[in-house]
Amino acid sequence: MKKIIIAGGMCLVLLTVSGLAFFKGNYKTQLDNYLFKKKAQDALASYVDQVVIETIQKMCGHIYNFETSARELDKSRSQAAFDNVVADWKAIRDDYMQSQIFMYGPAALFAFHKQLAIWPVDKILLEHAIEEINQGKKQATAQALRDQPASTRGLYAAQYLLFNRGIPRSPDDLSDTQLAYLSAIAAEMKLSGLDFLASWVGTDNMPADQRKMLSDAQRPFRSSFAWEVNHPGLEKSRYFSISIPIQEQFQEDSSVIEDMLAIFEEDLIDRKQGDLNYWESIDPCQDLQGMLKGIDNAYACSITGESAKPCFYDLVAGKDKVLADHIRTNIIYLSQRIDAIKKAAPKNRKQTIKLAIKQLDRLATTLTAATALVAIDPALEPFACYGSDLKYVDK
Repeated sequence: MKKIIIAGGMCLVLLTVSGLAFFKGNYKTQLDNYLFKKKAQDALASYVDQVVIETIQKMCGHIYNFETSARELDKSRSQAAFDNVVADWKAIRDDYMQSQIFMYGPAALFAFHKQLAIWPVDKILLEHAIEEINQGKKQATAQALRDQPASTRGLYAAQYLLFNRGIPRSPDDLSDTQLAYLSAIAAEMKLSGLDFLASWVGTDNMPADQRKMLSDAQRPFRSSFAWEVNHPGLEKSRYFSISIPIQEQFQEDSSVIEDMLAIFEEDLIDRKQGDLNYWESIDPCQDLQGMLKGIDNAYACSITGESAKPCFYDLVAGKDKVLADHIRTNIIYLSQRIDAIKKAAPKNRKQTIKLAIKQLDRLATTLTAATALVAIDPALEPFACYGSDLKYVDK
């Protein structure tokens, strides 16, 4: 009887110890999941606020300057005013290239990429519109351009008027009607830029003067897409879990890299002297740097050059620090490779471009690995949209 009692006591002790170990392990897993999910939420919020919204705000600021410069050029026809217009146009193009990293969401839903910079520009229809304005059949206003096809306005329509095969024109090359049309392009771009911003922050959260401009232009009311991204799983969000917007962001890296590859292969390698190929790029290397900067901004969740805390780098580093550092290194090396293309002697140019393409391929590979490592983590509920509540299972 005594042996039975001792054996029973030992079993009870073993069961208690096993239960405590299981509880500790399960508790640790739940705590790790909670901390990783919280870090992902904070990183995503930084990305939305400090990359997406700040990039659009910066672009809107440059569009404001562009409109002011275009009006001044229309009045003065001075070379200084023309130079200001060209400088402002280039600043907008840099911002737009950086914005390629978030051409999902409102950009895709409401076609803001087409409203701001559809490519290619319809040169024949644009010239026809200018001729109708010249004959008094149309007006050179933002609303009049809005009623025309998007291919006759925006960044590339302005480029068509300001440049001739990539070389800036002079003020004397432009007629009064063309200058008026340029001012109308700038005015319409200002409204489309503000509309793009409103689609992320919400019309109600825009400054009063900007809300009035959008209302007067009969632009629709926009709810805050940023709120939806930052509040997945709630009733008014289209996102079922935080994994989905993180997947979108990483997938957009792949889209930008595909466009960069096209510039490398179709423009830099095959371009003939004086030709403008992909996106009619005046400075392909500058466009590549802008797109790469967009990827870097997203990875750091900041446009300042200093990483937000936490950021997407931290999410990857928490899983595999070597991979996280490889991504950052690949971005730096690719930027250096692009700079080398501009400095390369003609006989070395093609080989320099090929080295840059190889570096781009390395960046694509590491970002693809990071997507699976982070976005598919069960702590972020990657399959919530399919009705699955997949959780970690200790083995």
